[in-house]
Amino acid sequence: MVAVIRRKYLGGAAAVLGGMVAAACGEPTVRYVGQPQAGPAGPAGPAGAKGETGAQGAAGAQGAQGAAAKAPPNITFWHRIAPPHRFGLADQVVVKHFKENHPRGAFVEIPTENSGGAGMDKIKSFLAADTPPNVWTPWQVEAADLFALGATVDLNAALRTNSDWAKTKGEMIEFLINGVQWKGQQILMPMFPDPHGLGFNTAILKEEGVDFPEEGYTWDDFDEIGKATVQRDAEGVTRALWSMRYSLYWTVIVLGPMNGAFPRDPTHTTWKVDTPGMLEALEYVYKHHRELGYAQTDIGKDGKYYFNNKAKVTEVINPGTVTPPRYPDVDPGDGSVIRVTHYPHGPANTNKQITTPGNCFGCVVFKVRDQDAQEVSADLAAWSVREDVQLLVSEASGHPPSNLAAARNPGINKALRDNPILQQLNHLAQYDVPTPAAPSMAKMLFEIGGEIFKRLENGEITPKAALEESQRLTAPLYEEDLARG
Repeated sequence: MVAVIRRKYLGGAAAVLGGMVAAACGEPTVRYVGQPQAGPAGPAGPAGAKGETGAQGAAGAQGAQGAAAKAPPNITFWHRIAPPHRFGLADQVVVKHFKENHPRGAFVEIPTENSGGAGMDKIKSFLAADTPPNVWTPWQVEAADLFALGATVDLNAALRTNSDWAKTKGEMIEFLINGVQWKGQQILMPMFPDPHGLGFNTAILKEEGVDFPEEGYTWDDFDEIGKATVQRDAEGVTRALWSMRYSLYWTVIVLGPMNGAFPRDPTHTTWKVDTPGMLEALEYVYKHHRELGYAQTDIGKDGKYYFNNKAKVTEVINPGTVTPPRYPDVDPGDGSVIRVTHYPHGPANTNKQITTPGNCFGCVVFKVRDQDAQEVSADLAAWSVREDVQLLVSEASGHPPSNLAAARNPGINKALRDNPILQQLNHLAQYDVPTPAAPSMAKMLFEIGGEIFKRLENGEITPKAALEESQRLTAPLYEEDLARG
């Protein structure tokens, strides 16, 4: 059954979300170029990909069950963010490897690298016309929205007979696989995580005689670093310790987890942000901003406390920091000055569990009338996270693999082996906890949370009041999501 959706789709939350995801690429568009290209059937399981064993090659082509005599299906694959962005480069290598090595071959149509990419508004307009692509590569919050509309398949069900996926699933980062489930169904195949660590300017630490924190460091340890490195003059703070982001989004993905507090239970059936652990974390950074001056909000290129100007000791670091170097006046991208670790642990995180904020991007498969194309599209999604393909994805994108066998493979991307920044992000990726995936999550975090936390930033309400109001206004939306379809 093809999902046909005919209504006005986009509200403010989706507009905010789309802007965040595509900020590096401008407003996305889609256009088709040329005719579908035929991918050769090729031998089953070639061992040509870096790090792949012969056994892996022999087993690798088993994703498509039976139907060897069928003609290759036509598959339309759309980027979320197109080349030359690293996300689009990852898409390209997956499609190329699939076309060349899948046992049946496939006619895969993909826009050229100059075509931009497809945003959520474009996708929903094509859904309304009953002409969606077969595969798209969004992040998990967008995937939850589409799944709730009945537009995409449950990959758990679609791949239940795929022997390749049965093996690969056990190699995946557990946090990521859990993060792309909604009501027990897998809404996205996490091709790669986008982990964020806390990067320290080690030149400042050395200048002030402060050691780089060891793994497992705490809020108290972080406070001591602040005491030693934050600078002031007669007009106030001139060098801050870190950034303060007043948002429910930041509270949910960074602040709460570093104190062992999460808004959802493991089954994803409850939503609660006004917990003691979440409040303790928000009050900690609120104190850093309001009382101690360690955390500042005036950040970014045009802000006073810009990391590249050495007016801040730490910065959020992700794989995009390295090429091209995002902070060249601090570090040329080789990790000679920026050193990355996890966020400090709060007192409620008694097990000192590392949690790495960072979302994931990957394949969703749309429901279409051509069941053969839909099945092979699901094979393509599973193909994207095979160990051998993940090595290629990492090489193309600079991101850590979502497949831990690939992450530990000696043949992994040389940069992830040798660059200290990427090496540490590869380590932290195994603890990557994505933004909770739910159909209304964008509205909950960005629209509702944005308005509430702006009042907190302005000093109009307390951290406790901000979380209580956030809970009151967002919990009904989450309950509605659970009740849908």
